[in-house]
Amino acid sequence: MENSIYITKIKNAVLLVCILFVSFALNAQTGLWDGSEDNDWQTSANWDDNIVPDSTVDVTIQSGSTHYPSIDNSGDSCKSMTVKDGATLTICTGGSLNVKGNLTVGEGSSGILNGGSGCLVITGQLILNAGSSATISGCGITCASANLNTSSTVTYAGSNMNINNWNYGNLILNGTGTMQITGDATTPTTCNNLTINNTGNVLKIPVNKALTVSGTLTNNVGTSGIVLESTSSGDGSLIISTSNVNATVERYITGNRWHYLSPPIDAAPLTLFNTNNFLWWDATMEWSGSGDYDPWKSYSSSNLTNAQG
Repeated sequence: MENSIYITKIKNAVLLVCILFVSFALNAQTGLWDGSEDNDWQTSANWDDNIVPDSTVDVTIQSGSTHYPSIDNSGDSCKSMTVKDGATLTICTGGSLNVKGNLTVGEGSSGILNGGSGCLVITGQLILNAGSSATISGCGITCASANLNTSSTVTYAGSNMNINNWNYGNLILNGTGTMQITGDATTPTTCNNLTINNTGNVLKIPVNKALTVSGTLTNNVGTSGIVLESTSSGDGSLIISTSNVNATVERYITGNRWHYLSPPIDAAPLTLFNTNNFLWWDATMEWSGSGDYDPWKSYSSSNLTNAQG
């Protein structure tokens, strides 16, 4: 009889554990945004399970919602996040979102990340899939790395911004003021296509910084739209394959010395220099065997020739 009672108690204990486990599983958070109420992340009714996620929950922002989340609170968080095709995530002024894993935007055709003047911290990767887009208007975005599809688009739309040192697909500058490249010769900032819009928008490549555009560079601003700086410490670097792009290219030259110059651009005006002392070497001139040999000739053209010394 004692043995029978003992076994019965064990069975009841096992049954109780099973019941508790099932109850826990049924209450697990889904992290699925339905946006049925408003744009507020902190509104519990906006979530499929009526529970606001924290840093332990994987979040999915699905398309077809009435409202999409706008982060305007300080300290919102999640474990990882996927913004589905057709869905939008917005970081508002004063808002902050901490993603402990990866933030994935789009699934292959669309998906939108809008960065206002808030803060987005991604412990893992920022992933922009094909066709997706991100607009940065002042939002500080930090991530372990960025995986940006070549057909994705990142637009900088703020004022006086640093361009994150990422490998971009399509990079568009729609802001105002100075947009500054941060990559260097060892790890240059790269993009497939680059478009510079808006009068007053300046893409600046500081000394010892580097940008490579593998596709098409479109400068809609003119010579003031791109500035490659040069000082005694070095030069900015821009590598492109597009012809006839307007830009301002500085070259640091010390005073009271002779310099050998070769312009890296077309139509560099001779008026930039002291033309009284601007000479070219006539390599075809031969010494007659008597008299002075002086192959140095005055430069009479109004512009320098690209890649000619």
